[in-house]
Amino acid sequence: MTRQTEHMRSRKHWGFSLVELIVVLALIGALVASIVSLALRSQNAQTYAERNAAATLVAQGVLDQIRRDVGSSTRLFQNDSEGLSYLAGMDLTGLDMIAGRLPKIVSDGIFEKETSTDPKTGNILFFVRQDRTDRFDRSGGGDYVRIDVYRFILYGLRLLPGKDPSKDLDAFDLVRWVSPPVGDLSQIESIADPTEQERVCAHLYAGTNPDEPSLPFAQMRYLWRPGGSFPAAFEEILVDGKRNPVPSGFQLPRDAAKSSPNLLNSRKLAISANPGGASKGIGAFGILDTSGDGFPHGFETQIVGPASARQVLAHFVFVNTVRAKDNSKRVWINFQTVVETRDL
Repeated sequence: MTRQTEHMRSRKHWGFSLVELIVVLALIGALVASIVSLALRSQNAQTYAERNAAATLVAQGVLDQIRRDVGSSTRLFQNDSEGLSYLAGMDLTGLDMIAGRLPKIVSDGIFEKETSTDPKTGNILFFVRQDRTDRFDRSGGGDYVRIDVYRFILYGLRLLPGKDPSKDLDAFDLVRWVSPPVGDLSQIESIADPTEQERVCAHLYAGTNPDEPSLPFAQMRYLWRPGGSFPAAFEEILVDGKRNPVPSGFQLPRDAAKSSPNLLNSRKLAISANPGGASKGIGAFGILDTSGDGFPHGFETQIVGPASARQVLAHFVFVNTVRAKDNSKRVWINFQTVVETRDL
């Protein structure tokens, strides 16, 4: 065998080895790519499941709060002159809440999709909740008087900064607005002795707690006559226990410590805007309206039943505000709850 022939065979031998090496590398590359793709899909699925679990926990907490609030309510407001006057009388300054709509109370109705001729769905929930009953010895001799104490509570939608409700899905936060405590004016007026009335009012103003002096109550500045028209139903308590009518243009202030203007956004959750669509649950009860602020978005409420056994429906479409780096789909949660209460 000549040296030239041997050299040619050697080159031929190494050529086959290179092809084989390329094939093997390609197979290994494909295998690695498959493993990486599978791992990424598994990681994305795990991330989505974790986000879904976290979002569900937050959403469930919101519904639990609403159940507790509404379950203790004594007065539900609807879309009529009384409800609108009281709504306008709450100081919502600085919250960027959209106008929204109160529901219509249907005493003999059921929860159902409304029609254009019978609108009854709202995207505001507004009511009075009994906070506690104050017990005070008005004469110092064991002659106790009991005064019911209330708070006005409102749930509504707040437009998030920089969001456009006609385009952005995660456009809204949910606001829980809570008033300071207000005492039952009719119970104060039922005390025959004006001096005793003033003693009770002075006690409410100071927030004293005779049973537990180290645990004072929230100081009270206003009294409210249940069933009265706004603002005539309110009186202001003075430090000495005397009372005055509230001033012209009166609005009931917000208790900042009890209110929550950011129930969802701080926990990476939002109320979906109308573009979420019917497939996500938008407009399950109300008729979708894109004019103005839009309606109903992902918050709907209806109220049915007689005053002694009202039922309140709250329906939510939640959407998370954080998307994965690969732009995977958002977490959507479609929740609703029904709470039974009385409307005195």
